[in-house]
Amino acid sequence: MISLIINKLIIVINKILTHSLTHLFIHILTYSLTHSLTHLLIHILTYSLTHPLTHSLTHLTQLLMYSLSYSLIHSLTHSLIPSSKSCSSLVLSSR
Repeated sequence: MISLIINKLIIVINKILTHSLTHLFIHILTYSLTHSLTHLLIHILTYSLTHPLTHSLTHLTQLLMYSLSYSLIHSLTHSLIPSSKSCSSLVLSSR
């Protein structure tokens, strides 16, 4: 009986971790890159057209690094803390 409960618990934990990691990679690939590239393109169209090229490239590089790191932190935060709905659905699906 105890081994059955432990096996079920291991299955649930495994599903939660697999779901979180999958969600994390998908989120990083879609949200982070899309957000950063969109922000970068908007910035290129507005800021860089009115400033010298060297200053613009330096600033744009800094902006891209900031956007990527912000998006990565955002993705990690939301992916590593699964919602109660997704946890409960994983528990129910493991039965």
